[in-house]
Amino acid sequence: MKKYIAVLKRFNDFQGKASREEFIHFALVHFAILGVFFLLDFAVDHPFFNKVIDTVSGLFVIATMLPCIALLVRRFNSIKQSSQEVSGD
Repeated sequence: MKKYIAVLKRFNDFQGKASREEFIHFALVHFAILGVFFLLDFAVDHPFFNKVIDTVSGLFVIATMLPCIALLVRRFNSIKQSSQEVSGD
């Protein structure tokens, strides 16, 4: 979890490099957290709590979008590919 939080703290670092281990660890933890939100959404059978879970998971996705993009750009830098592939240009 320390590696996951370290990536979140480097949300504005689009320079430098990211190791494969850092990238895979972040992706696995991130998808595990999203999986927990997904399972909670189906496990809870109350409309109010479903809306709360949907709101929290949506805020989580929005809050982690910039760190995900920054990590992807750093990973592209480390494998010597253009980071413009992230933006689609």
